[in-house]
Amino acid sequence: MEARKLSELVQAIDGRMVGVTDDFVVSGLAALDRARPTDISFLTHPKYRHLVINTQAGAVLVSEKIVNDLPVRPMIVVSDAYLALARLMQMLYPPVLPPCGIHPTAIIADEAVLGTDVRIGAHVTIDAGVSIGDETALFPGVAVGRETRIGRNCIIYPNVSLYHRITIGDRVIIHAGSVVGSDGFGFAPDGSRYEKIPQIGSVTIGDDVEIGANCTIDRGSLGMTVIASGVKLDNLIHLAHNVCVGENTVIAAQTGVSGSSTIGCRNRIGGQVGVTGHVMVGDDVVLTAKAGIMKSIRSREMISGFPQMPHQQWRRTQAALRHADEMREDIRRLDTALEDMRKRLTALEEE
Repeated sequence: MEARKLSELVQAIDGRMVGVTDDFVVSGLAALDRARPTDISFLTHPKYRHLVINTQAGAVLVSEKIVNDLPVRPMIVVSDAYLALARLMQMLYPPVLPPCGIHPTAIIADEAVLGTDVRIGAHVTIDAGVSIGDETALFPGVAVGRETRIGRNCIIYPNVSLYHRITIGDRVIIHAGSVVGSDGFGFAPDGSRYEKIPQIGSVTIGDDVEIGANCTIDRGSLGMTVIASGVKLDNLIHLAHNVCVGENTVIAAQTGVSGSSTIGCRNRIGGQVGVTGHVMVGDDVVLTAKAGIMKSIRSREMISGFPQMPHQQWRRTQAALRHADEMREDIRRLDTALEDMRKRLTALEEE
């Protein structure tokens, strides 16, 4: 990274400096126990506050709510240290991109339209009717199908495959190996075999979406598979045909969503969640890791387990399961005691 004046960075994140001179120059960003005097460090969780005492960092990024609980030292005080850290890292460590221009090994159809200052890496293939916005970067090995449209300031990492007639918004990031627009899993049985159903729909991806490595997003069978603006997908996620994901939803790795299901806005979905087809998940829903979603969910619910249940019910169930062996032994003892009582009653009746 290039050295930057701390005062400029602090102004950009709406912070204030405490005990730091205006001419302090930042050379890096590092953890509290590894920082050098020219580095900025950060405290985003109170349990690490003991490391602040001995850190060598030139300044520590902290949240306003805990600054009074820390020893006196040079600080950058902000309302939310974690969010400010993310913005600082974006400024200090911009993505490494291919050189501006078109690599000589790229194959670009004459009918393709490229914006200004695009970056096209080695062995990229761009088919006819493709449109690519200004300052978008395509890393080596990217394949862009016919009539696909890619917006401005996008980053498409190596070996991404974008099928035909896909629409991608501005500032979208797609990581290596992902496939967008592949056929949905559609087959009609005739009693002895399966007949393929052509998948003639498409995929629409909004602005500011990030798609992790090795994700697969199927095209709609007739209509659209839709990923709304602000969605963040982790690695190894599968979205089937005609799935719709609402704005600013985040989905962790190895989650799969079956065809024609709708995921609402601002949802938080844990790893290895499975969502069956044709269900509706409302807004502001939390699905914890490994949940199996078999039916629709109202907004503002927290769901866990398989089969799905409210999170608090799932916690009670798990607590009960931890004592299952003890409960079984108790039941055996009760059965034995009950049988003894029956025998005694029988003996008394016979007397």
